[in-house]
Amino acid sequence: MPQNKKNQPSLLGSRALLVTMRWVLVAAWTGVTLVAPWDFGTIATILRFGAYVTLSFLFANAQWQHIPLKNACAVAFFYAVLIGTINALFLHPETSTTSNLIALATATCGAAIGSVIAYPLLQRIDNLISLRGQ
Repeated sequence: MPQNKKNQPSLLGSRALLVTMRWVLVAAWTGVTLVAPWDFGTIATILRFGAYVTLSFLFANAQWQHIPLKNACAVAFFYAVLIGTINALFLHPETSTTSNLIALATATCGAAIGSVIAYPLLQRIDNLISLRGQ
């Protein structure tokens, strides 16, 4: 017995919601990254690194919906480095130049690792989704 078309969920609507949620995650995590206090010692360096790995990955995931994955990973790297630069130099400047350089290096390394991880992981997720849809 065929179902009424009105009762079937819209594939386009659910995709738009998914893409929107990905961008909401990017915006929220960017906000967290920018307002987090980074002045609590060595643990801050580890947390900053993790924050930029996550930011780069989330941005690649969201951007991938609009451009090829390789390009999305490259853009995600540059976006996370830009946010890290703004954060380290303008929003939370450290008392010494060395501290600023460590903050920038941490953000840059985190962004690079996040982008590098994003490429194979997002490919694998896409393959799993494709196999599940068949």
